[in-house]
Order: sequence, then C-alpha cells, then structure tokens
Amino acid sequence: MFESEEFQLSFNERSRRSSTDGSSRKNSIEGSRRNSMELVGTKAGTAMPAEMRQALNLKGLVPASIENFAKQELRAYEQLMTKSTDLEKYEFLAVLRSTHVNLFFRLVIRHFREIAPIIYTPTVGE
Repeated sequence: MFESEEFQLSFNERSRRSSTDGSSRKNSIEGSRRNSMELVGTKAGTAMPAEMRQALNLKGLVPASIENFAKQELRAYEQLMTKSTDLEKYEFLAVLRSTHVNLFFRLVIRHFREIAPIIYTPTVGE
C-alpha cells in the first residue's frame, strides 16, 4: 500500500538520523515515538499495519483496530453525511484535512461534486 511504503521510508530516515546524532538512547526512543505518533495521525491512522505498530512500539498509543484505507474512507464519508449544514461539513473536512491529509484528498476526489461547493470559500461566509 502506498501510504505504508511512504510511512516506512520516513521511519527508516528518522531511525538513521537518530542513531547518528549522538543523543542518549532514551531521548532517541521518546523522540522517535513522538515523531511516530505525529505520522500516525497524518499518514496511516488505523490503517497502520500490525508489524509497523510493533516495530515502533506503539501498543496502547494507537487504536487497537486495524482498518484498510477503504474502510476509513467509508467511515469518514458516513460521518460527513451526518452533518446537517454546509458549515458543519466544512468544519469536519477542515479537521480531517489537518489530521489525515490522504483521507481528506481521497474523499474530495471520490465525491468531488458533493464536496467542492463545501470546501469552496463562500461556505464560511454563511
């Protein structure tokens, strides 16, 4: 899966950097965990594979369930449809954009005709 490959590449780069900067092991582990958690929210979310969760020592720090990206997309779209006004939908999408960029753009691409008028600036003016 593309998101997992991208995440793995960035994790490998962070690991390489932390092992060559001379900082203590404890600070390196805590920093790596913090960076990993930042990536969890923006890159993989509940779609992060179990092997990667184990490698990053994230047990208890991320949701226990593992969902594929299609299931995440369906859940997000269903949540979007529960919003009654365009402003509520805009707020939901703004949070999604800041927390899970890949999922946000997948929703925009798949449901462009529905979402384009919402994310367009005049919605905020209502």
